[in-house]
Amino acid sequence: MGLQYSNPDSTEKCSLLVGLICDENQENGYVTTDLQMVAGTTGCNYQTTMTSASVCSSFDLNALWTFLDEYSYIWGVLFIVGGIFLGFFGRKLFKAAVFMVTALLVVFGILLLFYTTFLKDTTEVWVGWTVLVCSILIGLVAGFFMMKLERVGAALIAGWGGFLIGVMLNEMVLYMAESPAVFWCVSIACAITAAVLSFFFYEHVLINMTAFGGAYMLIRGISFYAGGFPNEFTLADQLKAGDTSAFTNWFYLYMVCILIVAVVCSIVQYKTNKKEDQTPYQKLT
Repeated sequence: MGLQYSNPDSTEKCSLLVGLICDENQENGYVTTDLQMVAGTTGCNYQTTMTSASVCSSFDLNALWTFLDEYSYIWGVLFIVGGIFLGFFGRKLFKAAVFMVTALLVVFGILLLFYTTFLKDTTEVWVGWTVLVCSILIGLVAGFFMMKLERVGAALIAGWGGFLIGVMLNEMVLYMAESPAVFWCVSIACAITAAVLSFFFYEHVLINMTAFGGAYMLIRGISFYAGGFPNEFTLADQLKAGDTSAFTNWFYLYMVCILIVAVVCSIVQYKTNKKEDQTPYQKLT
């Protein structure tokens, strides 16, 4: 790939051709060749090359974030309502929680798949909406079948909550690594750990993970309107590029609010669950 710079207003028709060469081993800046006159031309026509790992092709999720940001007012409502439901009633309405989380994960997984393979910034808007609608239908079907598998559904909810804990750890502490690989490794490790723990500490893990997941969704939904919440999946790339603008007072306020709401949701769920476990005689006393 190359970049052609020219000045059509110049009487000499000057130009500069910059060839971009991919080298995955060249991670520290660019290696530039000396300017040379373009062979077979007259006037001030020059060419050079720039070699770097930064010009290598990679997956680009900008189209997905652009699509989601454009309709953030819709996702905000869904996240707030879903967060309140999951945070306060995740254990009590277990099957509904499994249905919702499964559908959410399937939808997001399909969107990630399509936007890292087929869909780009230039894709028509209606195509994005078609993919979204189809992914929602598939997610609803997957959620329906997952409701019938109680232990697997509980592990899925726990794993999802664990993943969000990993995301929060990356946002608050591990962002200093400035590595997308660290983000994914830590988040996935937290998800697997929480899912495994759900088989040994079923009630406690289920209550706390739905409380935290609901709190995260609720505050994240509010951020769609208030602003100031960085994109979790591109934060590492921002920091690697030297952009620290995400760490505002709003950011730290959001983190504190998530923790506070999660604790409140856990307390409410524990009290609600305890009342339901009482015998009729205990309720009368």
